[in-house]
Amino acid sequence: MNFIKDLKFWLMVTIGLIYLALAYHYRWVSSDGLSVVYQSYNVINGLGLVWNFAERTYVSTSPLFTLLSIPLTYISDLFLNLFGFSENKILSIPIFINLLFSGATFFLILKFAYSKSKKLDISKLIILGLCFILLFFSKFFLHYSTSGLENSLSYFVISAFAILAMSPGNSKTIFWLPVAAALVFLTRYDFLLIIAPTMLYYLFRNKITPGFQIMALIVILWFVFSFLYFGNIFPNSFYLKANLDFNQSLYYSRKNLFESKPMFLIIILGLYTSFIANKRIFLGIFSYLIYIFIVRDYMLGRLFTPLIPLCIITIIEFIAERNLSEYKNNFFKIYTPGLIVAGIIFYFLPVIKLYEDKLTKGRYWVSDERAFYLKPPSNFPEMKFRYIKPNPKVTFVDYCYSMLHEPLMVSNNQYNAYYLDPMGLASPFVTYYTKNYGGTGSRPGHRKADIDFLKNNGVFESYVENKNLIKNKNLSELFDDVNIVSKGDIFDLTRIKTIIKLHTHNYKQDIN
Repeated sequence: MNFIKDLKFWLMVTIGLIYLALAYHYRWVSSDGLSVVYQSYNVINGLGLVWNFAERTYVSTSPLFTLLSIPLTYISDLFLNLFGFSENKILSIPIFINLLFSGATFFLILKFAYSKSKKLDISKLIILGLCFILLFFSKFFLHYSTSGLENSLSYFVISAFAILAMSPGNSKTIFWLPVAAALVFLTRYDFLLIIAPTMLYYLFRNKITPGFQIMALIVILWFVFSFLYFGNIFPNSFYLKANLDFNQSLYYSRKNLFESKPMFLIIILGLYTSFIANKRIFLGIFSYLIYIFIVRDYMLGRLFTPLIPLCIITIIEFIAERNLSEYKNNFFKIYTPGLIVAGIIFYFLPVIKLYEDKLTKGRYWVSDERAFYLKPPSNFPEMKFRYIKPNPKVTFVDYCYSMLHEPLMVSNNQYNAYYLDPMGLASPFVTYYTKNYGGTGSRPGHRKADIDFLKNNGVFESYVENKNLIKNKNLSELFDDVNIVSKGDIFDLTRIKTIIKLHTHNYKQDIN
């Protein structure tokens, strides 16, 4: 086909360029995103996946993003140095990596749309164009196209999975679909809810195929590596989730809805079109939405955005393969009752007061993360970051609540610091302390350890002196066990036994 004369092709190109321009315009990096770069540099410098010197720790919630970021950080570093852009490259590297995956995502989506273009008349193209306009106004989708987090990778792997799931059951699809499912799962474990209905049907229909065996091998290899290397198959944040709270879930849902209505319109359309085009995808979207409602997050939009590429792909499939006039009345019959219920829950003031008033006294904080990092009084974009190797000679303990970029904030007195994360996201001892003894705060994934208590019981002194000086017997035992797991020889039998003990032993006794 002559691409020069193919208006549909150039329409797809235009949509892709608009997206990349918007993603670049809204570029930013979060503290959590910088933590991935920091660990990547530690690996590149031969230290392994550590936060402090010789202390292995499972920081990121995305195994696949962590692993892919290592070579991409190395390549980006070489590129920036070669072309003279080395100043504050720590901020540029995660943006480059995210834009790479975000751009690849739109390439997949638009290639899929173009493959269906023969079935798209003018009216269908207009509807599809309106859906992309909704996407361009979905601010959280654009915000998390960068940020340094794994969202951009999730867009890519979920798009690949969805396109394969929409394809006929040919030999190529049968092989690659489970491989894509493994990559989705390793991007975030909770994405299992998205892929499970499709993969259960796949297993029922195709049994154990070579592709399914490769999927199992990929996941098992990661679990074995993670267990042996970190002493855990779950990231540190797994142990730091706050308790379930129905009022918080309603509040969280309402805040997300009001902050990005176009994003939720896409999700609603995705639910409807997937129910008709592919019920297994529908079940995956629906299950994941229930999960988000239950677990919540403090970052507005972050957990919802991976659904957007999935919904766009189901919309494309539906528009291309169906006679739309047959479904117009059906759409309104299905969604009118749901919209009425949603309106009562999220817009009717007496109902809102039943759950929101309990949350307006600072118990549950949610935020537009990009605004938090970029708008005054924040000076995050002006900060200068530089990678310095973790130092084995510790002279003091540095702790900063919830800010994982702290090791990259180099000043004269920080070279010999042990970085203790009070949230436990990067500090294995704090992770297991919080797991056993609890922490304060109802912010999902972030419970603060009692730092004063740890300091008064000799934890800080123990890190500085590099020996256990903790006064309390139970706390001292936990400290020793965590050190064996995070610092010991990986294949040492005593360490393996200690890993099992760390996950099964009850350290929670009276430590006052």
